[in-house]
Amino acid sequence: REMATQASQLSNALVAQANQSAAQGKTPEAQKKFAEAQQKLNEAAAKGHSAQEHQLLLELTQTAQEAKTALAEATAILQQAKQQAQTGKDEKIHADDNAREAQKKDSENRRQQFQEQQKQMANETVKRANDVKQRAEQAVQNATQAATAADTRLQQAKDQLNAKPDDAGLKDNVAREQIRQSHEQKKLARAKDALQQADQKSQLEAKRAEDVRNKTQPALDAQNPATQLADQYADEALKVAGELSQKAEQLAAATNFGNELSPQRNQLASAKQLQKDVTRDVATAGEDVSRAARHERRLNNAAVALPLQNAANDIQQVARNEAANAEQQLKAATGEAEQAEANVAANPQNAAAQPNGQTLEAQQDLVISEKAIAQRADDLTAVLDPLLAAAAAEANPDKGVPDTAAAGETPAGTPSQTEQQQAEQQQAGQQQAGSEVQSAANQSAAAPVTPVTPERAARGQQLARTLDELDRQQAAAATQAAQPGLPQQSSPSRLDTLAQAARSQQAAQAAARIRAQHQAAHALSEGGHESSDAAGDAAQMARFNVSSVNRKEGTEWGKLRNQSAEDLTKGKSEAVSEEYRKSVETYFRVLAERAKKKR
Repeated sequence: REMATQASQLSNALVAQANQSAAQGKTPEAQKKFAEAQQKLNEAAAKGHSAQEHQLLLELTQTAQEAKTALAEATAILQQAKQQAQTGKDEKIHADDNAREAQKKDSENRRQQFQEQQKQMANETVKRANDVKQRAEQAVQNATQAATAADTRLQQAKDQLNAKPDDAGLKDNVAREQIRQSHEQKKLARAKDALQQADQKSQLEAKRAEDVRNKTQPALDAQNPATQLADQYADEALKVAGELSQKAEQLAAATNFGNELSPQRNQLASAKQLQKDVTRDVATAGEDVSRAARHERRLNNAAVALPLQNAANDIQQVARNEAANAEQQLKAATGEAEQAEANVAANPQNAAAQPNGQTLEAQQDLVISEKAIAQRADDLTAVLDPLLAAAAAEANPDKGVPDTAAAGETPAGTPSQTEQQQAEQQQAGQQQAGSEVQSAANQSAAAPVTPVTPERAARGQQLARTLDELDRQQAAAATQAAQPGLPQQSSPSRLDTLAQAARSQQAAQAAARIRAQHQAAHALSEGGHESSDAAGDAAQMARFNVSSVNRKEGTEWGKLRNQSAEDLTKGKSEAVSEEYRKSVETYFRVLAERAKKKR
């Protein structure tokens, strides 16, 4: 990143000034080359700034190589620009000596202003370097004090142990203090290294600042003074670019320390377990997408099922190949680390760390796995986004519909046309109890597009759970078929029973809702008087679970008995849908008032 900052400064300072001078000197060829050099320097700066501490070694190596290449190309282009400037500075572009003299003075003034800017920037850089050096010196002092204190504590622990050699607690204390002392000594060594680097940087920046202050200003006596100034800037830029290219070479070589890597066994074991979890999660995601594709096929949505299945196949392939390869490579690296630790334990005299070659291969496989997983995620998003957009458009086909209609509300006591259509479809499905779940789904898909009400959402959940149950039944049947020793069950009959139960429940729910609405409207029309058809009311009440409530309260006057979508064969009490709550509450309010009058 430091190299990137210097490359950016070179582009925005020296090369930019050279470009401007070439333009004033009417040397378009040189101007073009200076612009190209600026572009390459900016590329090198972007590569350098992209380096982060958390990146893998392979990524840092690639970044260093790309920055090195960009700097080399910038240096070559600067050399071409300098050649163009050398040629252009001798061209007579001015009408007379007065015009040339005016450009000379203007160029010299601009050069002087730029030099003052460079002096100021150099002084600021020296100040920052000195601040870093001072902080490094303070860090060394702190680390020295901590190391001295650790030595003192260790000596005290040893003295206590010498007084009581058999005390296990004192032995453990000595061991802890030895570890602490080693830790503090390492911190001190790192602090000293940082101070040495800061001191070198401070000296280097001080020398650069001195060079800027002492830089000579040759006279601009050429026929084209502006292009001559561009040539001088090109000389300085080439010198700085050469230093940056050399630094880039060193950085590229410094990243090649992979053969020195020797991670510990517990670190590799932890990484192996994490990668195992990743592989399992990817496989699970692939199965989920595949199950969704099977559901869409059962609903006769081939246009949706095919891309989902293709995405599922790609995800499962990543789990079988890239992710699994990374897991196996980490396993091999863990085994190599275990063997290395065993060798050190058997031969302590030769305890030098040995490189772990499997770790490098594991690192490369991890990068490949990460990129493959990211690509599959993008592919799945590309498949799902159009489907979600289409679903949103279907749920709201007309933005001009009033909010009450969009919410699925109808006047109390009046069954909606959509509910009548759904009840007719469900009753027709009940008559076809021997058909499969697909036929019911097809009828639902063929119905007119209606707003998503809570009741429709509940039916959608019921259908999804039914499809999941169907998927589990088919998977169980396939498993039994694959194992000859297990007794075979009649899967079609079980599926028919499941479908029949689903359709029967849907028809019963729709009929009960319609009856409740009619009864509430009929009760309201009587103005609270007792109905002549008391036996009929009693027969209808038997279908409801009437709770004892306080008539003064305005809510919870009654509850319907409903079937849970989670278990299609067991009953469970649920609150009435918001779509019918008002009419049902009115119905039970009238019944309660009648009971009060009878008493």
